[in-house]
Amino acid sequence: MIRTAFFTGFSLGDLVTLRRVNVDLKQKTISIKRRKTGKPVTVPFSDSMAETLKTLWPAKSEDYFWPVEANKYLTSGSSSFSQSFHDIMAACGLVEPREGPNIGKGKGRSSKRAAAGVGFHCLRHTFVTNLKMAGAMDSVAKELAGHGSSAISAVYTHLPAKTLSDAISRIPEFSPQPKVNK
Repeated sequence: MIRTAFFTGFSLGDLVTLRRVNVDLKQKTISIKRRKTGKPVTVPFSDSMAETLKTLWPAKSEDYFWPVEANKYLTSGSSSFSQSFHDIMAACGLVEPREGPNIGKGKGRSSKRAAAGVGFHCLRHTFVTNLKMAGAMDSVAKELAGHGSSAISAVYTHLPAKTLSDAISRIPEFSPQPKVNK
C-alpha cells in the first residue's frame, strides 16, 4: 500500500478503498474519483507497479485491493491507519514513537492545525515533488495529484536545495559587452 501511494500520490482514503474496477492493466492506469474533492483523476503507472498490483489482484471487479483495511476505513476512518504508518516509521527509526493515546487531545476541525510531522500524507507531497523534480510541468503535477489549483500544488512541492542550485547553474552567463570608443 505504501509503495502504491508513493507512485500514485493517492491519499490514504483513496488508496485503501481502491477497487479492481479502478485499475486498467492494459492501459496501465488507475482512475478514481477523489474522496475528498470528487474530482476524477487518472494516474498512469509503471510495469513494476503493474506487477505489484497483479500480486494483489482482487477476484471480482468491485472488490477492494485491501478488503479488510477498506472495510475498517469505511466503518471507523483513517486514525488507526495513520497510527499504524507512524508505528512502521518509528520501527525504522524515522520518527519518535508516540506515548499513550492522543484521543480527545485535539482542538477540533475549526481550529488552526499544528504541523503533524511525518505521516502517510507526506507521500502525496513526495509524489508531487518527485514529479516536478523529474521535469513535469506544474499543470501535469496538478492534474495527477487531483489538485484544484496551482496554489495547492505549490503547497505540495518541496524542492531540495540541490535541485534549486542545479536550476541556477543552468542560467547562461551574462557578460556585458565592452564599450567601443568611436
